[in-house]
Amino acid sequence: MPGERQPRRCMQSVTKLRLFASRNERRMLFATMERYNAACNAASSVAFSERQFSNIGLQKRLYRHIRETFGLSAQMTLLAIRKVAGGLPEY
Repeated sequence: MPGERQPRRCMQSVTKLRLFASRNERRMLFATMERYNAACNAASSVAFSERQFSNIGLQKRLYRHIRETFGLSAQMTLLAIRKVAGGLPEY
């Protein structure tokens, strides 16, 4: 019908990559992954104990603590919080 909103169409592209890393780079990557997972576990514990599952609520409550405790970048900190809040799929 005229004036009716059309559904938005998106195309996804998936690329398969193989990462070639030195022994030291692999060690650093796995250490980062361990810190990220530990941050998710810590955030999850707080979320369940306080019944706080809002992305924004958890971010306000935990952002600084996660950055300082786990030494994650700002982006990784936000991704960990969003993952706990239910906004990201498991990787």
